Amino acid sequence: MQRDVAPPMSLLAGGGLTAFIIQRRYFMTQQKKVEGRTIVVHPAPDGSDFEVGLRPYFKYRDTGTKEATNGAFAAHVIQAVPGIPFKPQWHTHTLGFQLFFVLRGWVVFEYEDIGVVKMGVGSSVYQPSDIRHRELEHSDDFEVLEIVSPADFATALTGEPL
Repeated sequence: MQRDVAPPMSLLAGGGLTAFIIQRRYFMTQQKKVEGRTIVVHPAPDGSDFEVGLRPYFKYRDTGTKEATNGAFAAHVIQAVPGIPFKPQWHTHTLGFQLFFVLRGWVVFEYEDIGVVKMGVGSSVYQPSDIRHRELEHSDDFEVLEIVSPADFATALTGEPL
């Protein structure tokens, strides 16, 4: 049976494993089967398929997932743009799922729930919806695969956690 309302906040308030399971079950019941055909996307040898995206100090390469899933998911490769400065800003993303996997280099993030974490090649992060976080620094060769659902989601700047 598919639910059409969010789980009660009282069930999520305690956090931890119970909240994660409830959020995951809710998310999974809301997903519709994605129809379509297999899509293969090859990278441009010269890197010309990377575009400016959400942040100017990163460039993004689409994998075709957003179009293939009618916006249910997006997956893109993100590369650092060397020499472009950035200012760490606390922010959140409101979405059903976000995971990234470091392909090259390293990055340092600060999360409101676990603090400062440095991630290198092979590290992965599941970020729950609306968790406050900020990037502190990254290597010039930083590259990550990010998978999100839905493909279009809100990002909001926030204040520093208390």
